[in-house]
Amino acid sequence: KGSPLTQTDNHVALLLFMLSHYVADAHMPMHCDSRKDSFLGFDIHAAAEDVWNVEVVRYYKIDRSNQRFVYNESGFPLLVEDDTYADSILKAVEDELVRRPFRVGYGEGNDNVREYMQTVCYYSWLTSLAWLPPGTKKKDVNRAALETAAGLSFRQMSVAALADAIDAVSRVFLHDLRRFCWWKEEAKPL
Repeated sequence: KGSPLTQTDNHVALLLFMLSHYVADAHMPMHCDSRKDSFLGFDIHAAAEDVWNVEVVRYYKIDRSNQRFVYNESGFPLLVEDDTYADSILKAVEDELVRRPFRVGYGEGNDNVREYMQTVCYYSWLTSLAWLPPGTKKKDVNRAALETAAGLSFRQMSVAALADAIDAVSRVFLHDLRRFCWWKEEAKPL
């Protein structure tokens, strides 16, 4: 519904949701690898995302009938009281993001979102190859082997991928917001 020329709030929200989904997906190493990950005997991609989903459902209050988070007064997803949160992957991601300085730009040599996302996808592909080198045989791979693949534990890989995804979504949103504000200011009648 609505005009294709004048976007409604719902149009903008849907576009931002889709953009954030694809930006975040680029940080999952198996999304950027053309090899079939199930050839190793189990779907590594799905297994990793299942671990992350279990943590989200465990530690955040979810409005199950509407399939969305419940938010606190500040607009953040509401945490469930759980003593084990301090040892969770999600808490490690939060701590990593708090420690990081936020940078507005896309890094050296990346002048726009497309170039930035190409770099992210390339890095994710290299991570996938480090975890599962070409020529890896099904008999050589099991969950224990994947736990320390590329010299990283699953937890370390998860924290890096999820924190980088959140950071990237923030950069892209901020970039687009700044462009919109510039466009809005330029479009004012004289």
